[in-house]
Formats: sequence, C-alpha cells, structure tokens
Amino acid sequence: MHKRFAWTLLFWCAGFVCAHVFAEELPQTVEDTLGRDTPKGTAVGFFTAAEEGDFEAAALYLDMRGLPKAVRAYSDEELAEGLYLVLQRALWVDLEQLSEKPGGRSGDGLPDYRDALGQVELGVDKRLTLLLQRVPGEQGNRIWKVSNRTMARLIDLYTHYRYPPHVESLAEVVPDAKFLGVELFKWVAGFITAIVVWPILWGLSWLLAKGIARRSQQNFQRLWRFFSRPVTALIVVSSVDFTIASLGLGPTAQAISDTRTAMVILTCWVLLAAINMTRDAFADRLYRSQRDTTVAVMRPATTALKSLIVTIVFVLWLQNAGFDVSTLLAGLGIGGVAVALVLQKPLEDVFGAFTLFNQRPIRIGDFCEIGQYRGRIEEISLRTTRIRTLGGTIVSIPNSKLAMEPINNVSIRKLILYNPTLRLSNATTATQLRAIVRDIDDMLRTDERVDKERLRVRFQQFSERSFDVEVFCDIQTTDFPEFTAIREELNLAIVDIVQQSGAEFGTEIFEQQ
Repeated sequence: MHKRFAWTLLFWCAGFVCAHVFAEELPQTVEDTLGRDTPKGTAVGFFTAAEEGDFEAAALYLDMRGLPKAVRAYSDEELAEGLYLVLQRALWVDLEQLSEKPGGRSGDGLPDYRDALGQVELGVDKRLTLLLQRVPGEQGNRIWKVSNRTMARLIDLYTHYRYPPHVESLAEVVPDAKFLGVELFKWVAGFITAIVVWPILWGLSWLLAKGIARRSQQNFQRLWRFFSRPVTALIVVSSVDFTIASLGLGPTAQAISDTRTAMVILTCWVLLAAINMTRDAFADRLYRSQRDTTVAVMRPATTALKSLIVTIVFVLWLQNAGFDVSTLLAGLGIGGVAVALVLQKPLEDVFGAFTLFNQRPIRIGDFCEIGQYRGRIEEISLRTTRIRTLGGTIVSIPNSKLAMEPINNVSIRKLILYNPTLRLSNATTATQLRAIVRDIDDMLRTDERVDKERLRVRFQQFSERSFDVEVFCDIQTTDFPEFTAIREELNLAIVDIVQQSGAEFGTEIFEQQ
C-alpha cells in the first residue's frame, strides 16, 4: 500500500514538473508578428520602421516599463525618434553581428536575457553599453526589445548627441524628404560644406602649383590642372561625406556609404591624372634631351599601369560592396599565370625595348654593327628593331636578342681612326726611314683635318720581308664617306713621301686597317 502510494506521488510530481516546463517553453513557439523573437530581428525591425519615419511602429521595439518620470514625459514616438538620432550619430550597428537565436548570444559576459547593441561615448572617458533585453510579449511569449535600462539614459544620450542649433534650424526649414536614405537637410548641409571648401582649395591649388612649378609655365598649368580638378574634387567629396556622416546615416545610407563608390571613382581619377601628369613631364624632358623614341614606349607602359590601377580599384570596390572577391582574385591569379606563359617571348621583347630606350645604345639613323649585321637603324618598336643593311635589305632583330648582343654604334663616334701600316722594303736605309717618319709626321700635323692629340708615326718592327712603319691618328669627321675621301688624300701623300725619299714598299706593300 505504501509502496503504491509512493509510486503514485512520484508520477504526479513528474507530471507537474513536465507541465511546468512545457508551460514555460510552449509560448516560445509562438512567433512574434513584428520579428522580435531574436536580437537581430528587433534591431532590424526598429531601424526599418525608424528609417521610414514610422516612429509609432518603432516604439513597439522599445521596453517602456519602469522609466523615470523625466523620460516618460515624452511620448513613445518622441522617444523612438530620439533613440534613432542617437544611434545614427553615435553608433553604427552591424546587424549581421547580432544574434539570430531566440536565446541571444552566449559567452558575452551579460545575463542570458540581455545582449549588447553596442557602446557609445557619453562625456569624457565615459562609455555606455546599449542593451537589448528579453521581456514578456503581448502573446504570452518572450520577445526582445531595447532595454528599459538603456531607455532610462535616453535624455542624457540625446543631450549629448543632438544636432547643433544651426543644424536644427536648417532641418526645420528644409522640406522633410529623403534621397538615398539620407534626409534632405543633411544633403543641404553637405552642399553648403562644398560651397565653402571648394574656393579655398581652388586658391590653395594655384599657390601650390605656382610654388612647385616656379618659372615653368607649362609645368604650372599641368600642376594646377591636377590640383584644382581631381585632387580638389576628392577633398570636396570627402568633406561632404564627413559632414553628412557626422549628422548620422540610417541603414540604407550606411550600406551605400560602405561601398565608397564616389571615393573609389575619385581616387582612381587622382591616380590616373597623376600618371598622365608624370608621363607628360617626363616626355618633355625626353624631348629636350632628344630622346624622342623613348616617348613611344611610355604610352603603352602608362596604359598598362592605368589598366592595372583600374582593375585593383574595381576589385576593392567589389569588396566594399560586400562581394566575395577571393574567387575572383584566384581566377585572376590563374589567368595571369596563363597569360604570362603565353606572352613570355613578347614580354621579353618589350622589356628589351625598355632597355634600349633607357640606355640608348642606338638611335634611329645610327650606323651600327650588331652581330653579323652592319647597317643603319630605321625603326625601333616594342617587338623588333629594323636595320637597313649595306646590301639594301631590311633585317628585323627581336629586342630581347638585341639587348644581349654587343652593339658597335659607329655613328656616335666623334672621330674616325686613321691607322695604316707601311711595309717598306728591307733595302730601305736608316736615313730613309728617319726621313719618311719625319715627313709623314710633319704632313699630318699641318693638316687641319687631323686631330693632334693621339697623333704618332713610328718605326714599329722588323718583319720577314719589310720594315713596318705605323701611322696612328684621328680624322676630325663622323661622316664615313668624307673620311674615305680624306683617307685617300693622306694615302697618296704618304706614297709621295716614300717615293721622294728613294725608298720602296716591300712585297706586302700596304695594309690599311
């Protein structure tokens, strides 16, 4: 009997506990019509209603229980509007970081029924945590609202973050409208900022360009155009963006602002304009130093650099817009490797062209000896260099090969060497040798076309069939046909001197180098 009574009592106790548990948990299955089942749902609902200007609906997301009399002196709509202003100006809530679980976030150091919305500054060295709190709902379930503990501090928060008087006056005058989720009066404040900042930057651009360019009018125009247009536009838009952001942005406006579209475009403009300005200034220097051919390489080089910058800026914009760019970057990396393999040889030729234009071993019109080819340079392109040979044919040499070949540029010499060796007969006497050496030396020193700095005429050596006399001097010309005419005259004069001395040439009569 006692045993049966004990089992009956245990059964009823277990039933009571289960009923109590289900009574607590069952309301949790009731879905809140306003989406306040989770902290994220409450935050999204409040911001959506407040952004649409429906502060009556926004107030349904606030816990108004037990508020101080000073706070309750305001209507629910006024409190919702005040909290929205504070959140706009003091805290950007990342909705994606809020919990989507009915029980909220765990392990955050807060009670199970509370979640943090974020922290705001409230005076010097003071920070206040804004809270969401789980409270009983209208349907007997449990929902999340902005904590009454946070709402109790709303007057202090609003006093600290309210608009300055002149902004409030502007908001009263401007019609109540929105563009891209931003109130019209904030756009007007940004426009006023632009009107004030633009003329100041315009004047500073003129002074800065004048100071850098100094006396060069061309550089002044180039610098002033750079500073007064892209740089000024970037700073003005940054100032407008700062002004509007300081007045507060709603979720839609903040999402648009996070992409930084205008800033990305203007930054790209500044970079491209800087490249163009540098290219033009460098081109002017090249023209002055008569390196015109290098300018031809600068155009594709700057185009490639600008394409790279536009690509990088576009990828950064995609990342700001919330796209996953890791797959795109991986694709670009694989594609870049494939393109590099395909373009390996052409790229070698292009870099070879850079070497030629930078070091300037040859120029168009120069007469050169390159490997087995002798001729005049007719064209230097990004891929090949064209040479007109002595036979009248055209030879195209890849720049990659040309950059590694020894180049003998005949055209850049300032003088042309005249260096014959006279092979006189073994029957020539010492007296005749001295006379020949002396007379040739005198003849060359009196000729104005002969450079005297390295001039020498010497009895060089004894050979098997002759006495060798070397003539070494430079002819003051760079034109080869003119040199051949002068050489002919000097050769004939030397023959006259040898014959007048009574000497004769040996079996190996004359060697001209």
